[in-house]
Amino acid sequence: MKLLKKALYLGMLCMVLASLSACLQKTESEPVTDDSEPGPPAMEVSLQEAEAKVPFPIRQPVVPFEVTEQSTRILETDGTYDAVELTYANKEEGTNLILLIH
Repeated sequence: MKLLKKALYLGMLCMVLASLSACLQKTESEPVTDDSEPGPPAMEVSLQEAEAKVPFPIRQPVVPFEVTEQSTRILETDGTYDAVELTYANKEEGTNLILLIH
């Protein structure tokens, strides 16, 4: 029992020393900057146009509310169409469903 108690105290002492050591380090990190130019904006197209442009199938989900507005956007990276964003909305209810297919 005494050995277990000593091991516990030694472990707690090591944790305290490690915490103090980490707090006393005076390293400053570089501020994060994003100097890259933003990519091209997403193109809003019809669902049929999106299906023709992307190399993967676009399956529409069963939406759990009445859809009053729908939009489809294609997200482009490096000249290829990598993702499609489908948005379903009901303005009266204030309900939105946004899906990103990649």
